[in-house]
Amino acid sequence: MVGRESLSLFGIDLVGIFDYWRDGMAEAAAIGWLRWLLPAEAIRIEHAEGRVEIRDGTSGLPVDSTKPFEGDAVMLPEELYLTKDVHVPQLSSRQMAAALGLQAEQLSPFGVADLVWGWRRDWRRQGAESVRIVMASRAAVERHLAERGHRDPAKVEVWVGDDVPILLEGFGESRRIARQSRHRILVVAAVAALLAMLLLFAALPVWRAHERLQQATRQMDQVKLQAAPAIEARERLVAGAEALDRLRARSTGKTREVEVLNALSEMIPDEAMLFRFELRGDSLRLSGQADDASLVLQLLSDSKAFSSVRSTGPFSRAANGRESFMFELQLDDKGSRP
Repeated sequence: MVGRESLSLFGIDLVGIFDYWRDGMAEAAAIGWLRWLLPAEAIRIEHAEGRVEIRDGTSGLPVDSTKPFEGDAVMLPEELYLTKDVHVPQLSSRQMAAALGLQAEQLSPFGVADLVWGWRRDWRRQGAESVRIVMASRAAVERHLAERGHRDPAKVEVWVGDDVPILLEGFGESRRIARQSRHRILVVAAVAALLAMLLLFAALPVWRAHERLQQATRQMDQVKLQAAPAIEARERLVAGAEALDRLRARSTGKTREVEVLNALSEMIPDEAMLFRFELRGDSLRLSGQADDASLVLQLLSDSKAFSSVRSTGPFSRAANGRESFMFELQLDDKGSRP
């Protein structure tokens, strides 16, 4: 069997937290919309002087006398019970009942087997509480019930006090508490089912959108699979076209080089020699030797095939007696072809 001391997490009493939560829910159920959601049972009260009324649960609030009631209670006369006000630290209902039980046994003039008691919180502030304890003799209470016509004490509740009654434990209240517990379980189950349905309705559009996305993804994968041969053929075609363009460009460049070289052969004297011929776009670089490098420069400058001609270095005479030259020419688009 699991002990209370084992129900803790990092030194926190989980049972105590649950007890305080339960007390808070019980207080909330007595006010606001939870009171409408968890209504108290109507109880028929028999006062000591013979007056009968219908009350809303164990509160002091009377209700319409024509309202059907679900339980009976008897208000105990003052001469049959004792009261004691005590101040205790703020505790949960479970802890309070255990502490007050010991207090009642110490204060009561009745034997422990004959003692019946109940309690009620009067006020709570700054971690302290004022509690009223009610003590009575079970034998005396049962005689009073028998005189009122209630032969079975387990079928009738016993209350003490008029405005805010205190319930004496050990009589017919257990049946009402069991009915209320079943009702609360049903209400909590209904609320949980409602919340689950709301969450389901909220998640349904998201789920359907996810399904449509998955279906579209599967269709896209199928289309890609079917189109794979066509895509591969297109890629091969594009690669072939790019290679053809590069070949054409290279062929065009070679043709132009031949044309420019032929034009130079017609312009410069036969005795001139070219050591370097570099054509990049419209820019042409030449280097070589000639008997008269100035004449070569003059002939190239006079040609309409070039828009500009300049020497990039001084003329120097080589060992063979010829002049070395280095020229940079700019082709003229209109006159580049002879």
